[in-house]
Amino acid sequence: MKILFFLVVTANVTFFMWKFKTGAFTPVIATVAQQTAANQEPIVLLGELKPALPNTAPSEPIEAKIEPPPVRCYEAGPFTLPSDYQHWLNVLAGSYTVKPVSKDGQSPRRYIVSSPSSSSEETEASLQMLKKQGITDYFVYRPQDGGQEISLGIFSTEVRAKTMQGQMLAKGIDAKIKVEYKTKTQKYLLIKNADNPQELLATLQKTYPELTLRDGECW
Repeated sequence: MKILFFLVVTANVTFFMWKFKTGAFTPVIATVAQQTAANQEPIVLLGELKPALPNTAPSEPIEAKIEPPPVRCYEAGPFTLPSDYQHWLNVLAGSYTVKPVSKDGQSPRRYIVSSPSSSSEETEASLQMLKKQGITDYFVYRPQDGGQEISLGIFSTEVRAKTMQGQMLAKGIDAKIKVEYKTKTQKYLLIKNADNPQELLATLQKTYPELTLRDGECW
């Protein structure tokens, strides 16, 4: 009987060890662990927390906006002589954007130096004064606005007309300058200045003071 009991115990121990090695008890433990995890929230220690990594993705470079230089445009003219027009067209084109244009405008036709009078008696008194001064180069005419005037000279330039006017005034004779105009195609230069020096424009105004240099429309 003792031998039989010993064999039964040995068989049970061997069977139990074989079941343990083959993992027969593992599903039971796992099932218990899963049930425990389903009923309780997991506990995470403070030391187990990992700090969030900063966003190290390269940022796009910000391009600096470069403001374009201010642009101003001018209109120079009118040019009466073709040689002056061509000269300044060549000179300015070296530093500026230049656009030649032509347009109709009123240009002086002639300058008339005259002594106006409002009546025949006043005209006669002015004629007697001219004779006393030894002035015989004159004639009487009627302007379009009425009355009478004594023409003392007709000139093609304003400078010569002003010279005659000054001589008449010095002799006590009332003298005025009237300008007659005509329609004529005149030449201008449109000048675009984009941060360029102003010396050329200043020289243009100084060389030709009769020209006008004013702000114009840019194109």
